[in-house]
Amino acid sequence: MCGNFNGDPADDKALPDGTVAQNDNDFGDGWKSPTSRTGCGATDDRPREENCRFREEYSQLCSIITNTTGPFSTCHLHSDPQPFFTSCVYDLCLYSPANGMLCSAVSSYETTCTVLGLEIPQWRANLQCAETDPCEELDCVEHEWCGEQDGIYGCFCDENHHRRNNESYDSFVSCASSAGNMSLSRCQLFEAGFYPKDLHLKDSSCKGTVQDGRLVFHFDNNAEQCGTVLSSNGTYFKYDNAIQGEFDATDDIISRQRTVQMPFSCEYPLTQSLSMDVGINPIESIVTKRLPSGLGRYQMRMVPFLDAGYRIPYTGESNMDVELDQRMYIEVRSEGIDKRQIATVLDSCWATPVNNANYAVRWDLLVSECPNEEDTTVELDMNGVSDVARFSFRMFTFTNFSTIYLHCQIHLCVLGRNDCTAHCYPGYQKRKRRDVSYDTAGISVGPLTWTIQSGVARPVRSVIKVSDPRLQGSHSTSLHKLSSLLILLVTLLTVATLS
Repeated sequence: MCGNFNGDPADDKALPDGTVAQNDNDFGDGWKSPTSRTGCGATDDRPREENCRFREEYSQLCSIITNTTGPFSTCHLHSDPQPFFTSCVYDLCLYSPANGMLCSAVSSYETTCTVLGLEIPQWRANLQCAETDPCEELDCVEHEWCGEQDGIYGCFCDENHHRRNNESYDSFVSCASSAGNMSLSRCQLFEAGFYPKDLHLKDSSCKGTVQDGRLVFHFDNNAEQCGTVLSSNGTYFKYDNAIQGEFDATDDIISRQRTVQMPFSCEYPLTQSLSMDVGINPIESIVTKRLPSGLGRYQMRMVPFLDAGYRIPYTGESNMDVELDQRMYIEVRSEGIDKRQIATVLDSCWATPVNNANYAVRWDLLVSECPNEEDTTVELDMNGVSDVARFSFRMFTFTNFSTIYLHCQIHLCVLGRNDCTAHCYPGYQKRKRRDVSYDTAGISVGPLTWTIQSGVARPVRSVIKVSDPRLQGSHSTSLHKLSSLLILLVTLLTVATLS
């Protein structure tokens, strides 16, 4: 349907049987698929001579293109003006000269002549067209068309354009960390009388930018805060902003000033539920939670470290031997949040002999944000002060089990307006109500396995819970086994060795 490229435009509108169609409508109908539904094309607008009431007037307006003494006469020898004239009349019959349709139709022929290197005399003033074509600057996309409304040029939505969420101008919010983007349909805004140049965020200097037919507004927590406000409702922390604008259609007597206010927000859950498939025995646990449109996402990591400075993580593809009673350093980090405003809080951490956080046999390491008073080896290094929380303990094992798994409940706390720090010194009355309400959130890491190395005796720590039937009567036997040196075999992700 694009022609046969034989250099002869007269036979481009060839039908499937090889004959030439008389007009565009016959050409389109001739190539209709035989499998088309009944009535296909019945609703198409087809301005013919008999139903174009102002054909004569429109032909007169478009004749500036074909006038042999007009501004385009020097171009006639280089580019046939007749197709442009026909298209001009066709467009006016379908849309009328309003909304700059006449100017656009004539401008298309001027563009063709200019590309050929010809200089066209001034013609816009006679047709009351702008000196420059405002439609070129707007760069309307495929589903839009350029036109004029109340003296302002903009992009209208094509009549066949799917208008999703028309009442909210097809709005879409995307969030990442402390940044957010709100985009809206440019043509839907324009048709509603809201012009992109007059819209802004709460900070009036934060204007939107047009990207592929959409007006996009951006804010972040660095150089482009744009009036964004951080708040917490107990379940989420969120960044709030709004698209605003004033549009005044006044004259000397009356006013029709309108104000637009379109609030939006990026919300982040204060807790995360994380799990890990330990089929390949990873030592690091990480998961990314994807949330619905308008909600943000962040991820949490739990990583064991070798040193008190938290510089050397357990990584490797081979086993690393860790002696029982050796101090283990655990870090939980929240990524994708602004650490200047949000803190990571460890509510509790515990160990189980199997990969089940709710298993009956467990040993508490942190309780109510503080070290378990029954385990004097637990030290809390950092909790509720930044995006990182850290604690350490001396390694142990469960009787009759060769593995341990670590689990933690975690929530996020908004700094500045809450006391997020864990107060664990003696005599301090722990707060009964948290800074925000929260649900259970868990992160796990493991397994850590142990074997017995004979010939070396040393004191060891052992956790025994007789509530498990498998442990009944095994106390003395287990203590005898644990009188020798126990080695923890930690399955790793990247190669590392101990000297």
